[in-house]
Amino acid sequence: MQLKNQFTVPLAPRDAWIFLMNIQEVAPCFPGVELTEYIDENNQKGRIKVKLGPVSMIFAGTVQFKMKDEQNLRAEVSANWREEKGRGSAQSDIMFQLLACDQGTQVSIESDVQLAGQVAQYGRGVGMIAEISEQLISQFAKNLEQKARDFKASVSSDANDVALSSHTPAQTAPAASASNEISALSLLWRVLRARIRALFNRT
Repeated sequence: MQLKNQFTVPLAPRDAWIFLMNIQEVAPCFPGVELTEYIDENNQKGRIKVKLGPVSMIFAGTVQFKMKDEQNLRAEVSANWREEKGRGSAQSDIMFQLLACDQGTQVSIESDVQLAGQVAQYGRGVGMIAEISEQLISQFAKNLEQKARDFKASVSSDANDVALSSHTPAQTAPAASASNEISALSLLWRVLRARIRALFNRT
């Protein structure tokens, strides 16, 4: 399925690029994500926790930067996830484009997501999945905003060259982050509530 999302970062495009390319800093902002192993600056291993009512699912996998075009501020990421109890898998190819905007930088995301196994049953309603994706991106953007402001403050307080180089990924495995599970039912309820409000507004 094809998904399109966008969010803004309160940084100038070049600073936003440096900030967003540091996956160790950015990934924990996404709900449910935990990085488990740093391989190199383009390859990471991690887990995603998803809660579907009483059932918790944990997906382990890899995230790889397939392309980084710093001149045009474009990047392509491939992610492969497999549910640890064999209940399915997910594969996604994600393209990022950074553009200047009044708030700083607009990040446009185009995703091609493929689901298999039991997980695919939850992805049958493409429209619903797209709306849940919007909810996740919204949460991610809110978490990212404060981290971006901290990054901006550190860049402003030090000499630019020193500050920017200090935000390159370390060559060590990151400590496990305390990420909450993605509650699919909670997200679904938000989507349904938004649809009901829209229906009453039309009537």
